Amino acid sequence: MEEQKNFFISHSSVDKQYAEWIAWILEEAGYSTIIDSWDFPDGMGFIDCMNKGMIDCERAIAVASPKYWNANFTNPEWKYFFKQESEDKKTILFLVEIESSDVPPVISDKLKTHLSDITDENKAKHLLLRSIPSNIEKKFSQKRNPPKPKPTFPPAKLQGSSQDHVCDKKFLYRLGNLNQIKQRDHFFDHIAWEVCLNNGKPQGFIIAGTQQELPEIIVFTLSHILKDWMEDEGFYETPEVTKLTSANWKMYERRPEEFLWKQFKLTSDIQKIKNLTDRKHQIKAELENKRTCQIFYRELQSDEARNHHFLRDTLLAWSKLDLQETSPSHFLLLVCETNSLGDAKASLQWKEKLKGLLAEHGLHEAILPFQTSPTINEDLPNWMKSWDIDLKYREQIIARFTGNVDMPFMQLKNELCAILKNYPFDRNMSHE
Repeated sequence: MEEQKNFFISHSSVDKQYAEWIAWILEEAGYSTIIDSWDFPDGMGFIDCMNKGMIDCERAIAVASPKYWNANFTNPEWKYFFKQESEDKKTILFLVEIESSDVPPVISDKLKTHLSDITDENKAKHLLLRSIPSNIEKKFSQKRNPPKPKPTFPPAKLQGSSQDHVCDKKFLYRLGNLNQIKQRDHFFDHIAWEVCLNNGKPQGFIIAGTQQELPEIIVFTLSHILKDWMEDEGFYETPEVTKLTSANWKMYERRPEEFLWKQFKLTSDIQKIKNLTDRKHQIKAELENKRTCQIFYRELQSDEARNHHFLRDTLLAWSKLDLQETSPSHFLLLVCETNSLGDAKASLQWKEKLKGLLAEHGLHEAILPFQTSPTINEDLPNWMKSWDIDLKYREQIIARFTGNVDMPFMQLKNELCAILKNYPFDRNMSHE
């Protein structure tokens, strides 16, 4: 029997890059790890790989964040190791908190390594390695080398001040017109343009892509499309983009319409809201008073994305919101990261099943094509030209990406953020 590895890295798909950084640091220090993105072979079922990976490891590191505790596969992972811990009477499950979150009560008293507010890589590395007990035997194998290059820190968010533009909605908007040709064409083909500025037609779409391709960016692609179209129509206002809260959908699994309307924040006196019908009517009234198109979006939790009927009924409820004729169209986008659905084959099966359900109600056009990576030789130069990037910065960007054909959107975004963090976009930027 092959010797067990030191650590199984348990993480949500959203935190994949941070998890890879943790795995890299541990292996650099001589420990052995198993992490899905490096060790699960293509073509094998995700569940089978997960089960084997857990059995093949002595301990686990849970990369804790709000998304972790709501993800589909992380609960059985940490519970498996916590059960082993209670049986073996030794610490087997370690919590590394990369974002403040509510830890389940049963493990709330466990010691945690807090990295959520750490922006210095050396300090984070020191805290991570210090949290590993010295009596754990290092089992690094020369046959197992992590992929190169080393993940950047902090990988998922590039933490920093607000002026870094990294997680700023404005910066995501700026990236929204980079590539995404298939998604742009789908919007152009299926948006009801003839009633976009009047007749009040709510329109909904599902955006799906891997976490590496940053599917959220398509929200801002739509914003660009609507803004350009409205300007062509002589209407000079920018669509407003609002991210809806990611509440616990499980409580409303059989009541998707109620769940949908509870995601909207009302600006009026909520004391007048007595029931769901009142709430829906108030949301309708507020949307009818908007002068420009609204884009609402929310990121689906992994188990929510697997519930095809819940997604269908959510889009149905939105499409049936009967707005008055003078209202512009408003959009609801449901964002799904496909990593948690399994491999490419499983993601395609998920899409086809959902497409069939939506087609029964005339909503087959609601699913956008899966994303592809932007090209470095064509998409990136076109993007720099669209924003009139100064020559000095263009040269830095070209030098950084020379030799690459294409690049996953998340990685490209992080690299661009590092170069353009002090770039004065706002001098020619009207979007707020």
